[in-house]
Amino acid sequence: AEDRAVARGARVHARIRGSGGAFDPSAPRVGWGHGHEGLAQALRALLDRVGLLPRDVRRIVSGASGSVSGDRLEARTLRAAWGAEALPAILAPKGVTGEYGGGLLASAVLAAGDQDFGPTGGFAEPDPELGVTPHRGGPLPESPITLVTSLASGGTASWLVLERP
Repeated sequence: AEDRAVARGARVHARIRGSGGAFDPSAPRVGWGHGHEGLAQALRALLDRVGLLPRDVRRIVSGASGSVSGDRLEARTLRAAWGAEALPAILAPKGVTGEYGGGLLASAVLAAGDQDFGPTGGFAEPDPELGVTPHRGGPLPESPITLVTSLASGGTASWLVLERP
């Protein structure tokens, strides 16, 4: 609990404001689907449930792992959820932290706490069709809200909305 963390002198980097998930029924048991519109609808429903608009989120920590099909699905999902609005800064740490031991969540908590963030490992150039450009490293734009997004092969999707204390 936050009060116990503060009592022991810990720095609170983020609070969980909400979470949500969805399933892409177009996905095969192993592989990626094409249900970005349905996933975007579920993501928008989560933001609505926690009282936010896409423009309130100015930082996304993406679970992108370098899988071309999976990363394209995640990009299309974000693009559909944001509609005509510009996407915020997108951080993709899994190329450096991996998936083991909560590296994505630890990175997200540090990002939500306004720590400087490195560039996306292995990123070369944006795909103009997707309109997504990962953060290039350094200080992050001001944002009290950070969205953590993770899509998995087989159709599952999950999101976590973090807010700065």
